[in-house]
Amino acid sequence: MNKTLEWLSPYYDNIVVSRQKVIDYVAVADSKIHKVLRMLYLYVTFDCNQQCKYCWLHNNVTARHQMMSVEMIEKLLAEAIPLGLERIKITGGEPFTNTSLNDLANTVLAKGIGLDIETNGTLITQKWINDIISRDKLFLKISLDAASSDIHDNLAHANVFKKTVDSAKLLSANTIKFGMVTVLNRLNVHHFEDIIDFVSQLGASTHRIILSIQPLGRGKNIGELKLNLDETIDVIKRFFRLRKYHDKIELGTLHSTIPPAFIPLDRLNFNACDWGIGLCGVMPDGSITMCSPAFESMDLVAGNIYENSLTEIWLNSDMFSESHIHPELDGVCGKCLFSGSCRGMCRVFARATYGSNKAPYPFCQEMFEAGFFPEWALK
Repeated sequence: MNKTLEWLSPYYDNIVVSRQKVIDYVAVADSKIHKVLRMLYLYVTFDCNQQCKYCWLHNNVTARHQMMSVEMIEKLLAEAIPLGLERIKITGGEPFTNTSLNDLANTVLAKGIGLDIETNGTLITQKWINDIISRDKLFLKISLDAASSDIHDNLAHANVFKKTVDSAKLLSANTIKFGMVTVLNRLNVHHFEDIIDFVSQLGASTHRIILSIQPLGRGKNIGELKLNLDETIDVIKRFFRLRKYHDKIELGTLHSTIPPAFIPLDRLNFNACDWGIGLCGVMPDGSITMCSPAFESMDLVAGNIYENSLTEIWLNSDMFSESHIHPELDGVCGKCLFSGSCRGMCRVFARATYGSNKAPYPFCQEMFEAGFFPEWALK
């Protein structure tokens, strides 16, 4: 038994049985993969009122001060709904710095489309809530990186902890569903359990734990904050101990960016990123991308809605071709049984780390090179 992967220890008892469980799981999961534009990521601005140390944006973003308009969203909805659109995620930058956010949100909700808004939570007001036309399909995701002001404000580079917490309480009081998102790093990792308890007390319906800092924007230059492999493994151990012993954490409420090969086989309920086949990103200038940071490299841009229609870009561009349904990936991702359903996790993270769209997911590759990749998950 590999003691490093203690949360997976039962599956070392019979590698053949464990591998068959994986094969059965992926056969079902892979059969469900097909190309439908279910989600749009709308980067409604790259402006922000914080300067988080790990942010994948940087001060020299070329699209800064551009704001997505209601007219652009109406144009996108008109084409995306016939392609199968189910949900929109509004993100940024800080979406609430776009003064038209209320109109943008209501335009989406009026069409009966689900809406997620990713925010730092500092600019939410009662007036904004009152002006929302429908709350049934609205969900806010708020960044919260600590259970105390000293660490959170240090990471945000701003005195914002109280505003963020007050906004969560305001949403709860108005029965608007929201979740919290925490990026783990060396400043907050030792308070991991405290953050989870605090988020639960705030009434969040979900809590997403992100294990890695993206090496983009400011994230390129904060290596001292990034968890190393041993620290990440320790977090995963603690994570599954929490799931096992904390009854108040319901299955599905607390989740993380753990690849499926490292999830206990009796808990596999993995939702892969739909990059290339189920989602696309839209920049404030109308550029259509795989999902995000097109400003890092123009070869991540498939087209622009002011030059070609979204329909044409989605159906005919190389970026969204049928080859992405079951991509051929390098490194351990090409050897993994989960490759079809997992699809290499986050492609932007892989590209930023190794410089290729076909690169393996960094955590998995590091675990493989260290000899820690589960044997039953390999072809």
